[in-house]
Amino acid sequence: MNYKLFLHVMSILMIMPIVFGIYNSSNSEEPNYTNLNSNEKYLHNQLFESFSSEHKIDAIISFKDKIDEPLLENNNIEIKENIHSVHISTVTATMDNLKNLQNEANVEFIEPDLDLILLDTVSSDDESINQIIPWGIEKVNAPNVWNITTGRNIKIAVLDSGINKFHLDLDDNIKGGISFINNTEYWDDDLGHGTSVAGVISAKNNEFGVIGVAPDSKLYSIKIIDSSGGKLSNLIQGIQWAIDNDIDIITMSLGIPVD
Repeated sequence: MNYKLFLHVMSILMIMPIVFGIYNSSNSEEPNYTNLNSNEKYLHNQLFESFSSEHKIDAIISFKDKIDEPLLENNNIEIKENIHSVHISTVTATMDNLKNLQNEANVEFIEPDLDLILLDTVSSDDESINQIIPWGIEKVNAPNVWNITTGRNIKIAVLDSGINKFHLDLDDNIKGGISFINNTEYWDDDLGHGTSVAGVISAKNNEFGVIGVAPDSKLYSIKIIDSSGGKLSNLIQGIQWAIDNDIDIITMSLGIPVD
C-alpha cells in the first residue's frame, strides 16, 4: 500500500475511537445524534427532523469525487473552507438548503461540524529543583527502553490547544507548528492543555521538572482549539496537515459532544 495512503487511512481510523464527552443542553433545537441508522448514506433523516427548516448550522459535506462548489453556491450554502485532498467542504447553511443535497450522487455524507472538547490531563508542570519521573512514565516502563531509543528524530504532532514554545522542559524539542483557528498563524497555547500533553510526550531529560516518554522526540504544535473553542473540521484540517508534512505520530486528547 502507498505509504501516504496508509497514513491517510490510519488518521481517519484514529478519529473513530475518540472518547466522547457527555453533552447536556436545554436548547430545544439541539439534535439527538444517537441511534442513527448506520446503513443510511447520510445523517439526513434524523438531523433534518431535529431543526426547523430555516435554522442554520455549521456542517461538513464530503464528496465522492472532487468538491462541487457550483452545487453548493446554487443551493445558497456558504463555503467556509475547502479541504481538497479529502474532498470535504466545511459550510454554514440552513437545514432546507442542506436537505436539497440529499439526492446528489456526488455527495457522500453530511455531518454536523461539532464542537471539540478537551479531555482532562494530569499537568506535566513541576517546579521541583530535581527532575522527577512521573508515575505514568514509570507505569508504561518507558525508562526501560531509553537505552534503546529516546524518540530521536521521531516527529510527533500534538493536535490540541497549542504548545508553550517558551516552556523550559519543551523549548528545544518544539520544531514548529500551525494554527487552524480563526485564520491565525499563532499556534502557542492559551489554555495549557496542549502543553501538558506535550510534556507527557517529550519533556526533556534535564536536571529539573519532569521527563517525558520520548524526551528527544520532535514536537509539532497543531492548534485546533483555543479559549473560544474548536470544531471537528479543525481536527480534520490538522490531521491532513500532519499527513502532508510526514509526521510520524499524531496525538489527540479530545472528544466531541454527543447526547
